[in-house]
Amino acid sequence: MIAQAHGTLGTAQLSTGQLRAAKQAFELALTSSDEGLQLWANANLGSIAGMMGNLELALTVVRATQNFAVTGAILFNLGATNEKLHQLAQTLGNTAMLLQGTLALAKIHAARGHWGAAFNTASEAIDLAQESPLLPQAQYLLAELEARFSRFEVAHGLYAAALEGFQAAGNARLCSSVEASQALLELQRGREASDERVKARLEQLRSAGHVDQFDHARLEYALPTSDAAALRWALEGLPTALVAVCVARAKLGRLDGQALDVDDLEARLEVAFNAENFAELPLGYGLLAQALEVIGDSARAAQMRERAELVSFERVAGLPKIQRAAYLACSERV
Repeated sequence: MIAQAHGTLGTAQLSTGQLRAAKQAFELALTSSDEGLQLWANANLGSIAGMMGNLELALTVVRATQNFAVTGAILFNLGATNEKLHQLAQTLGNTAMLLQGTLALAKIHAARGHWGAAFNTASEAIDLAQESPLLPQAQYLLAELEARFSRFEVAHGLYAAALEGFQAAGNARLCSSVEASQALLELQRGREASDERVKARLEQLRSAGHVDQFDHARLEYALPTSDAAALRWALEGLPTALVAVCVARAKLGRLDGQALDVDDLEARLEVAFNAENFAELPLGYGLLAQALEVIGDSARAAQMRERAELVSFERVAGLPKIQRAAYLACSERV
């Protein structure tokens, strides 16, 4: 009964976006001697691992279940590969599960910084979701991507459509998430959204208990800035293992005039590069190149700039021409 209670708590935490807390709860649920409860907890742990970008762990969990139905559910939740998604969808004849998996795959591509793959998969999810209650989620994801490509008017329209859908469904959590993203968008567009207004909107996520979404959103807010105070606010309490946190700390060090631990930063970036987790790498390699120039290592600095350029082009591979041009133009301005 205690294990069941932990599982129920994990479900509640997962539904409010508290991924780390949900992970701990499901791990405690695994202490049950009931095989069905163990499989259910493993299925949720696999999904959480995928949402947090840990695909290797997710696939390990998939293999550990030794159960076709649960393995299929985890793969659909993770969107591990298009091939697996289509194979299982055809086997089960379930279009709704194909949509769920395609949307999950798009989110995983986005989490890893593969903008081209994320955009194309999200567009596929939009097509599949026209008559589905998942349409607002697909619109929200596509809006986030269009905002990255500096296609602000398109992103604004998609955010508005997603918000309308979440409001109609009574999903307060995702309404708060969209409103926070809209505030960030206004700041990117150079409109009248002040830093304090955006920070207040993001703080509403934390007040509502959506801690993981708050952590993600405040990093999204802070990484492009050159305001040391904003970076300190965004980094408060975050685990140092995250690549985005590592890059933000490096940027804060540069703004504060502190010497970077070049070898440590390079090692962390290279691990992410080899794992193809590209999300924050261009900025990280750019900062590393600057630090290497300061210490007179021009050869390594040039190598880091090449890495940054390579990742930038890898991220937009497969994008339609308009989005690709907008993203590369934005990158050059940065």
